[in-house]
Amino acid sequence: MAAKWEHVDLEKRIWFLPRTKNGKARHVILNDLATELLLKQPRQADNAYLFPGKVGGQPLNNPQKCFKRTLQKAGISDFRIHDLRHSHALIAIINGASLYEVQNLLGHSQAKTTPAMRTWPMKRSGGSRTRCPGRSGKWSAKPSDCLDSVVTR
Repeated sequence: MAAKWEHVDLEKRIWFLPRTKNGKARHVILNDLATELLLKQPRQADNAYLFPGKVGGQPLNNPQKCFKRTLQKAGISDFRIHDLRHSHALIAIINGASLYEVQNLLGHSQAKTTPAMRTWPMKRSGGSRTRCPGRSGKWSAKPSDCLDSVVTR
């Protein structure tokens, strides 16, 4: 949550990540929705962070609390912040993205990490059928059946 306004170029629709989990810098292309949301995000004069915390000059320090409240209000259970990343990959695959494209979308430095995205819903559910993220009790034989639950929530 340490994203800073100085790293976002809304005109070019690019977010620069100076240091990622693997220690490398990368650029993320912002889609229409991300750009629209960031344009609506209020800026605080005394805080350089996209998501400012309660303490002046500091970023939001625990997004889990807000995320859990949002899930509760939406009636969604058994869903983690990291599941959003996997949902992003799943939607890309369903829409015809190659594993190479998904690797770049997710910023995987090694190609061997990305193929796991194809089977993530089955691994998450622990079974041979796909558990649709955010729809407790709903099961499907194929990941594409989950697209509505991922996109509409």
